[in-house]
Parts: sequence; C-alpha cells; structure tokens
Amino acid sequence: MHPGMNRPVITWNDPVEVLIARMREAGLRRALICTKPGSGELHASHPVFDTLRDALGANVNYARHSGCFFEIGAHSGHLLCAFVHRTERGQAAGGVRFWAYPSIGRLVEDGLRLSIGMGQKTALAGLWWGGGKGIIARQGGMNYDDSRTRGAVFRDYGQFISGLAGCYITAEDVGTRPLDMAAIFSMTRHTTCIPPALGGSGNPGVLTACGVVVAMEAALEHLGKGDLSGKTVAMQGIGNVAVHMVTELLERGAAHIFASDIDGAAVRAARAAFDNDNVEIVQCE
Repeated sequence: MHPGMNRPVITWNDPVEVLIARMREAGLRRALICTKPGSGELHASHPVFDTLRDALGANVNYARHSGCFFEIGAHSGHLLCAFVHRTERGQAAGGVRFWAYPSIGRLVEDGLRLSIGMGQKTALAGLWWGGGKGIIARQGGMNYDDSRTRGAVFRDYGQFISGLAGCYITAEDVGTRPLDMAAIFSMTRHTTCIPPALGGSGNPGVLTACGVVVAMEAALEHLGKGDLSGKTVAMQGIGNVAVHMVTELLERGAAHIFASDIDGAAVRAARAAFDNDNVEIVQCE
C-alpha cells in the first residue's frame, strides 16, 4: 500500500509477480505510462501505476519516451511489455527479450535504455524506423521447452502488439528464436525475422554478428592498430549472435577468444561447437 492511501501500488523494487498481482487486483489486463505531447507530463492509465510512473520519470534512462505498455497475457498469464521511445522517423522497431528480471525496475530500465539504443541505431543507419523494445518476463518453474507452453506465451505477445495498432514492430532478441516469431506472426503482422518458410528473413544473428565484427575492424583501422589477426578478444555473452561472432573472428585470424555467459546451456552448446584451443568459454554468476 502507498502511505496514506487505501489502494495497492506498484513500486520500482517489487518483483514482477507483484505487478501482475496488482493489475489483477485492480481489474486490469492492460496499462500504460505515456508522455503527453506538448506538456511532457508523464501520465499513468490507472492510479495503481502512479508510484511506478514517478520512479520511471526520475530514472536516468527515461528520455521522454512516448509510451511504456504492459499487458497480462490472456492465455499464458505472462507479463508482456513494449517500450516506445520515438516514432518521428517511423514505427518503433526493436526485438523482444524473453528474460527473467529480479524486479520491475530492472525490467523497465532495460526497456527504456534499449528502446533509445534502437532508435539511435536505425537513425545512424539511415532507416526510417523509430526506437522500440519488447520484453516478456519469464516465470520461474515453467517448462519453456514445451511447445504448447512456449507457443501460448508468444501468441499472447502477438495479440498484445496487435493492440498497439502498429506503433511497435517486434523481432528476435535475447531468449527468442524464429519459431517464436512464427507464433507471434500467427496473431499479428507487426513482426519481422519470421522463418523463411513463412516469407521472412529468419534468424538475424548471422548478419548481426557480421556487423559487429566489421565494426571492430573499422575501429582498429581508425586507431591504426591493423586488423583482427593475432588479436585477443573478450566477449560478454555466448548466445545466438556471439556464436556466429566467434566463427567470424576465427576466420579473421583472432589469436584468442575469451567468452563468458550466465546461461549454462549456452556455455555448454558453445563449448561443443568450438573445440578449439584458441577459444575459452566460462560460465559466470
């Protein structure tokens, strides 16, 4: 409860489960926090979100974001989110993360900063897109290897972003894969990276990895430090993009690659893929 008030509120440090519970107590399935055009005033769609709105507005990652959208999945019960920074250059585009967060604040911070980053990237690339990011909060004790469980989560997300009327376009990101995009696509047209069999471009990891490696080469050239041959590279994360990066780096003659990840399954898969003395992969906390 908020001091002096009789209604429950949502605070920055609450677990994600509290947000879901508070929304249900208030009879809500959808909610938003948006910046009003002109005045720049932050507005919450329901008083239960007022405390979270105030904390969001005071956060260093808040940059007059157009909107932060929240919904409880109709079939999966998962918290579904979308963060829209700017749409002046076009619809907000950015992948959806399927990840577990220790608090509502950590989830919101991720959405705020990543949506800004997506807008900056598309502007620098000369693309007519705005900045957006999606998040689906993983729940403990769920078997996400079960196709029915996983499919329900991503079909819910497709319905959610359809309800945003095209202001946000989703794609693959951390914790997601092409089949997840297919499930989203079954409920909405506002997605990319769907499997080639459905007319899409598929997994973006290969091209993303290539782009990062080329950027590393450009940075070395700018600094007058040659190319990647003989260099030692440290990588944080060894997921979908990073695995393809290791391949690119080895082909360019990198001498040593050190990578770490908190995901034990990702570490084991990468170790199996790279039986190479030049590649060291460790699991961290």
